[in-house]
Amino acid sequence: MGAKKKVLFLGASGLIGPYLTPGLEAHYDLRLTDVKDHPDGIAVERLDITDYDQVLTGAEGMDAIMNFTVNRSDPDLSFHVNTRGAWHVM
Repeated sequence: MGAKKKVLFLGASGLIGPYLTPGLEAHYDLRLTDVKDHPDGIAVERLDITDYDQVLTGAEGMDAIMNFTVNRSDPDLSFHVNTRGAWHVM
């Protein structure tokens, strides 16, 4: 079997990330990132999707990106995370 694909996982500490991580780790080399701590105490790299340079740096050497970031609490921040953040990933 070949080397695992390297995947940048954005939003690893959110609502979906903690449920997906265990199943994905068996098949992919995950770089877990978020702006907040993981609820299970798993180490995550700090990465703010609203900062293009952070996304670019985090994506270096990756084969794929999984974006599970979302914000619904504040309209302005929601735009920056949900829209501009998605743009940074593209």
